[in-house]
Amino acid sequence: MSIRVRRTGSYRLSNLKQSISIKALRIYIKHIEQQNRLFDKNGDHANRNHFMKKVIGQKNQGVAAYKISISFRKHEIKEYKFHVKKIVREMMDKYEQKNKTQLDWIGAFSEGKHLCCNIVIRGRNQSDKPVSIKKKNIEQMEYDAKQAKESLYQNKRILFVNTGIVFPYLPIEQSITKTLDIITPHSLAINQGDDVLQVVHEFKPDLVIVLLGHNGYLAQKISLIRNLGIKTALWATDDPYFIDVSKEVAAYYDYVFTIDTGCIGFYRNIGCQNVFHLPLATDPEVFRPMDVTSSYRSDICFVGSLYGARRTAFFNSISSYLLTKNVLLVGLYWDQIQNYSLLQDKIRLGWTPGEEAARYYNGAKIVINLHREHNENLNHFQVPALSINNRTFEIASCGSFQLTDIRPDLNEFYKPGLEIETFKHPDDFINKIEYYLKNEQEMNKIKINTLRRTLRENTYEKRLRQLLDICFS
Repeated sequence: MSIRVRRTGSYRLSNLKQSISIKALRIYIKHIEQQNRLFDKNGDHANRNHFMKKVIGQKNQGVAAYKISISFRKHEIKEYKFHVKKIVREMMDKYEQKNKTQLDWIGAFSEGKHLCCNIVIRGRNQSDKPVSIKKKNIEQMEYDAKQAKESLYQNKRILFVNTGIVFPYLPIEQSITKTLDIITPHSLAINQGDDVLQVVHEFKPDLVIVLLGHNGYLAQKISLIRNLGIKTALWATDDPYFIDVSKEVAAYYDYVFTIDTGCIGFYRNIGCQNVFHLPLATDPEVFRPMDVTSSYRSDICFVGSLYGARRTAFFNSISSYLLTKNVLLVGLYWDQIQNYSLLQDKIRLGWTPGEEAARYYNGAKIVINLHREHNENLNHFQVPALSINNRTFEIASCGSFQLTDIRPDLNEFYKPGLEIETFKHPDDFINKIEYYLKNEQEMNKIKINTLRRTLRENTYEKRLRQLLDICFS
């Protein structure tokens, strides 16, 4: 569940210039963050959105009107539909008592894939005349709403058990650990090789979250932890590629969170009752718009290893084309590509940490994203790969233009042509590259759209709040 208080006349993206530099983009992000939280200094706003026009039916004539948008996942509807009304009412009561005024509210619930509650609050005094709600008061209302939501689990003790594997999980684990520290003051991170049972007895967690969880010995300990009445959750972050291993441990947990929707039915068929889709995300403190030096700049960039039959075949098929472009290929095994001797000056061999990858993303006009084939590694059950990878979110939160192959779930996160661009085959890839390199204004529009949506919906804070909402609902 997410709660946000904002002015109904929010800043419009159409006000942004079509062409924007990286430096201007950073300023714009800060501006958007302020506009989404705060009111205009003079208390007025010229533009109302469609919801305000329809529900209130009047232009701004001194009525202080504010909108609270609350979004739910389907599984949260039963638990929170009543609870959210209580949260809003308590928040309004605090405001009324402090400011000696009255607040009217109009609620609108819409059913769909998500339940969305839009509540418009209008301030009125005892004589029914419009009153002004100052910026500091709406900041307090926003804070109260956030506190009311966090109270659902802010006193819970969370034990996070990471993989202990440096590559490629360490950056992900660092982001998760940092985010848990923000969400709750009672969190602790340990490795799977540590004495988990001893830590559990000393720390007394309410929930144990295990990342990947391919340690069979740890899975046996999870059974003992559940017997103590402690909730347990597995976040299977390498699905479906290592689902042969995940299959052996998933049933030990109360909750299974998979990064791929193609695995949900598989886990349920082997006896897991509480299975949810929870993709990886981005850490905006690492993957963010930034200025970079010329050594990171390119027209086309790919960060990742050259492995797997599909990825190798794709890059081999376009290797001659890449010779003619300002390209950077960054990662492991690129010395195995066709025309390596000719492409060598365009290749940076070695594993790339997240901070370094972010620099390459920021320096590129176009960043390539190419997913693994579903049957690579340990997936003998041929479970399909339907969802997008975390690289999608990381590129997006850098404010970079992304050209990706297509996954069935892509539309659930980004709209092709508006927030991301896709290709179907090598010829389509080349055509899209040529088109966008000649139309940078269109690229800039898409970059802004994807950046804004990513910061709103696809951060680790968002994911972990979803996980905690499920486990403690």
